[in-house]
Amino acid sequence: MTEAHLTPCGALFAAMKKYGGMSYKELASLVLSGKPLADGRSPASRVSDRTWVSRFIVHAPVGSLQDRYFSDFGVSSLRIVARLKAREKRALSSEQILGFIVGDGGTMMKEALSAAHQDVALYDNVLARLIGGAGYTNDERVEIAMTLFVAAGCTANVRAAAQFAVNYARSIHGDNLATTPAATLGDAQEASGRIAGAPFALGLVRVVDGYVKGSAHWVSPEGDGVEIGALALGEDDITNVGPRVSGRHAHIWCDEEGRWFVEDLGSRNGTVVINGVDRSKTVVAPPKGEKGQSKGAVQDVDAQDADGEAELASDGASENEIERSEGSKPERGDGSKTEESIVEVEPDDRIDAELVVSDAIEIHPGDELILAGDTVFALVAGLPE
Repeated sequence: MTEAHLTPCGALFAAMKKYGGMSYKELASLVLSGKPLADGRSPASRVSDRTWVSRFIVHAPVGSLQDRYFSDFGVSSLRIVARLKAREKRALSSEQILGFIVGDGGTMMKEALSAAHQDVALYDNVLARLIGGAGYTNDERVEIAMTLFVAAGCTANVRAAAQFAVNYARSIHGDNLATTPAATLGDAQEASGRIAGAPFALGLVRVVDGYVKGSAHWVSPEGDGVEIGALALGEDDITNVGPRVSGRHAHIWCDEEGRWFVEDLGSRNGTVVINGVDRSKTVVAPPKGEKGQSKGAVQDVDAQDADGEAELASDGASENEIERSEGSKPERGDGSKTEESIVEVEPDDRIDAELVVSDAIEIHPGDELILAGDTVFALVAGLPE
């Protein structure tokens, strides 16, 4: 059975093997129940029988698996997370585990759930709210996300899995479910630093009206990074953006020391980063024309913005506008002149022009990237390919 035709349970086992390095036998020993079935043997007692595990658990038809085959999903999740973190080789951090649950492993699960005629949008929404609670620690987020992941795989029923995961989060860790994903995936010490070891891949998860939209966009720590924009043409560039985002809006890359940065590429409507630890805002670049715009040359309006140029009318025009239209053009670094467009910019309460403006800033998993005021990406960490 190929990955494209996996059942949700098959996706659970395949994802744990591919991204967690966990064999089918090892995972089966962590999720199967020790209570005897009708024949007097428990599912857990059969984990060494590869044929039985493959036929009756991993590749069993949807609907044939019963809850009594499995241990409590919360207990199983704790076991799995503890095992992944305690490995002598390839031990995973909380960020890395959450990275594959939200990223490629989550995509594998959602494809299997969709094939089983389940509501994938509900799965995305519940996951976003579970991991977005501001009152949860980093380890608690991983535990809660794993609970949903395991429950969905074992039941092949999104509503049942969602109900279990929400009840588990509330009863064990308190009612801290988020209306919007806060994306605080690390505590103060972890989020302000970087994952130890090799540079990690950075995932951008689009959030619309508080709900996750689509899968994570993964950026490799190698190479020149990616651009985000409506007309970004690179192979790995991100175009899943709102209508106010410029054609080439922002650039994200990783330096030789494993640090991630974002810079604005002269967008019209600005770029902001929300710190995942203290929720403070840093304006990478404000909307054009707003007070506090960073110093330097005014960049050309890109292809997307060209249609939106506002004509300057002499009637009712302010003296400043007339000076901008008739006065001297700003100079580039080489002393040459460049054209400047007058554009209408609507006030945006998510971009505070009085905050410190930076040409490029360091970003971390747990931060939130806001483009043009209404296109939001939550940043997560994952394993590089």
